[in-house]
Amino acid sequence: MWSQISRFIIRVIENGEEKYLFSTRVLLYDPALAKKFSSPLLANRYWKKSLYKGLIHTIIPDPYELAVPQSLSAIVE
Repeated sequence: MWSQISRFIIRVIENGEEKYLFSTRVLLYDPALAKKFSSPLLANRYWKKSLYKGLIHTIIPDPYELAVPQSLSAIVE
């Protein structure tokens, strides 16, 4: 499954709320604005430098990339 996904984001749980990492110092509620990573390894490396590294986090596929099938994205371009 991971081989077909080209972008990942970091989801963080802060005070019971789901947020997304925008930068090493900023969390946002909107996953569309989250920083995109090309691999989970790069996301982990970036996470280790963030101010929130002590919080619970998960690296997930970009939900907006999953919403558009690859065949349709080729037609749009």
